[in-house]
Amino acid sequence: MSLFQLLRPRGWLLFACAVLSLILASILGRRDVLTLAVFCFMLPATAYASLHFFKSGFSLHRHISPLLGRVGEPVEVSLEVRGHNPGGSQSQLVEALPTTFAQVPTFSHPQAGIPRASSSNYHYSLLPRHRGVFTIGPLLCTFTDPFGVASLRRGIDHGDRLTIAPAALELPAISVSEGHGQDGSQSTSELARSHQDDLMTRDYRYGDPLRRVHWALTARQGRLMVRGEEPVTTPEAILILDRRALAFGPSVPSAPAPPAAPTAPAPPAAPTAPAPPAAPTAPAPPTNKSLRTATRAAQDLPELTTTAAFEEAIVATASIAAHLLERAFTLTLLDHLGAPALLTSASAAEPSRAEYSGGEGSYAVAAGLAAVELAGPGETTLAAILAHRLHDRERRGPVIAVMGALSEAEATLLAGNAEGTQSSYALLVCATATDAEPAAQILRRAGWHAAPVTPATTLWQAWANLDAHHGGGKGRS
Repeated sequence: MSLFQLLRPRGWLLFACAVLSLILASILGRRDVLTLAVFCFMLPATAYASLHFFKSGFSLHRHISPLLGRVGEPVEVSLEVRGHNPGGSQSQLVEALPTTFAQVPTFSHPQAGIPRASSSNYHYSLLPRHRGVFTIGPLLCTFTDPFGVASLRRGIDHGDRLTIAPAALELPAISVSEGHGQDGSQSTSELARSHQDDLMTRDYRYGDPLRRVHWALTARQGRLMVRGEEPVTTPEAILILDRRALAFGPSVPSAPAPPAAPTAPAPPAAPTAPAPPAAPTAPAPPTNKSLRTATRAAQDLPELTTTAAFEEAIVATASIAAHLLERAFTLTLLDHLGAPALLTSASAAEPSRAEYSGGEGSYAVAAGLAAVELAGPGETTLAAILAHRLHDRERRGPVIAVMGALSEAEATLLAGNAEGTQSSYALLVCATATDAEPAAQILRRAGWHAAPVTPATTLWQAWANLDAHHGGGKGRS
């Protein structure tokens, strides 16, 4: 609150009268004028002090729906305020919001025609533009004294937390896992044919349909035998999110890059170009700190270490996770180090959790992805531990990797993880399809389905192209 807002116009008029009276008292030597000056000084000071130590007695109940919002979907906020201004006049209420929300709602309290003892209800909507964890509030109230001399703005609560998850896009159905149905279930009829009939048959019970009678086994056993119900296994999938800062560096996003490029060559200082020390300093800045500063200034993103390209990867991860979990997959979500992808997320309820399933798992993944950031500058390459993590147990489902820029060595390391899997998929987030082609070719030769995600290609198209962009290695068709 600025200095000029401490007093209302009446208060500043008294302050001016106090200054004028003090000057006149010093010139004329009149004690009565000096008394008037002291009175005019003390009245605003006493009024402000009374407001400062006054307990407002205001109570606030804020209801946010939904608590987990989505980018681009409105969030409704309702306020129920009880209390009254000590001066009996109306108070101005201002809801403090993060800068990512454009409009700041203001209200007058109490509402017209509402008794003092009753509550005033207010409502407004938010349209989130970025994912993240935000604080809605506090609700700031401007109090005035009974004489309308001073004013004081004070928060009447501490605010509430709002989590905005990335918007998951609808993806087309593709052959994510060979041999699985659209709902993700997989029957074990092949297992029944490869093992003994006794494992899948039982004695006939009243009401069993004749079509389930196993005649060959009935003839051998001498009693009526029927085939048992085919068990159904829950399919599994592993989803890898690349969080390396260099993989989503300033050269990848299209929005922040153009403003930075013209400013470098703008100064026509020819001697600085050939200088050897200047060349190493240009590639060095793609650190976590530089990414954060450039992106926030250009795109007004929340307090997250991220880039435009990494936001594309987050949307892709959220969409794929929702796509698989809706089809009854058990999803394992890992990062480029082989650790749980949400381990460092401030919005994850269980950061160390890696496996998700069902509607609860879909909610947990969306909430955790709200605050996932790029990794530190030291984590620049794919870790070999990721390969060990993928090979340390038997898997019955596909591996899907959402990656940034990959070198040929990193693509070769990732390509080796296709062994022992039913299918392996990779979405490469890059500026152009040409940039991703060398890594995509290495993955396809190893049997992966690989497709680039570029500003010119939508996620829906890239996901649909995975079936077309695959290699013939390792027995895949």
